[in-house]
Amino acid sequence: MENIFEKQMAKNTVFLDKDIISSHYIPKNLPFREPQIDEITQYLSPVLNNSKPNNFFIYGKTGTGKTSTVKHVLEQLNEFVKKHDKEVNSCYVNCRSHPSKYKVLLKSLKKLYPDKNFLGYSASFVYEKLLDYSNETNSHTILVLDEIDKVKDVDELMYSLSRGNDELDNGSITVIGISNNLTFKEKLDPRTKSSLCEREMIFSPYNATELRKILGERSAKAFKLNVVKEEALSLAAALAAQESGDARTAVMLMQRAGEIADTLQLSTIDDSLVEKAKVSVEEEIIISMISTLPD
Repeated sequence: MENIFEKQMAKNTVFLDKDIISSHYIPKNLPFREPQIDEITQYLSPVLNNSKPNNFFIYGKTGTGKTSTVKHVLEQLNEFVKKHDKEVNSCYVNCRSHPSKYKVLLKSLKKLYPDKNFLGYSASFVYEKLLDYSNETNSHTILVLDEIDKVKDVDELMYSLSRGNDELDNGSITVIGISNNLTFKEKLDPRTKSSLCEREMIFSPYNATELRKILGERSAKAFKLNVVKEEALSLAAALAAQESGDARTAVMLMQRAGEIADTLQLSTIDDSLVEKAKVSVEEEIIISMISTLPD
């Protein structure tokens, strides 16, 4: 009998690189986010002169490019500090997966001490270890806390991290908080808020024209030549803009349209496939949007 995967591999596909049209892919180019990239770069630039940058918080709906933009800037920063031999480290933590102060600190230490495991140590030991790293290496550590509002003891976490710099003789710790909830800081104790010394940024949703260009750039690399019709891109962009201005929604529609084309063994993706994709992913999109909203 023929292997079932041999049979699958023999089928034609409209995809060139399916990962590029995935919602998890972070492109090298981030159109329409240049002002935000410049602003974040400016906020972090003091670290190049061995000074501590201010903490800052980024707000915006799901799919507005918050995480991708921050990761892009940090990637550029990491390249720069390696070339110029500066002691700067960055740690990214998804707080939905690590929703407590202890788990956030553990995840951060895993990046700073890749060969060590601190699971099981007390919260105070883990916290002191984070401070020790900056002191011993004279390093500036940038902690990116994505969906920071999901941390149950966020007040305690932010107070510890902001006050931790007072205990450091060398280096520093800077927090970049990312959240869909503009009012999450209202939960913080006044002492915590006063010690943060933070700045704030808002990422606005994309409009249909912007989403059309984003989809065009991604589709050109994700699909084979002449597979995607213009009307398909325009409809996917319009539907996503109408829903929420969410780039992930637009990308999901095109990915699912491509999967439907493969299932039906079609060689092109037109607006009718995008319509079918909309029905297919509507429930998934709604669940994703609702799950990110504050209570």
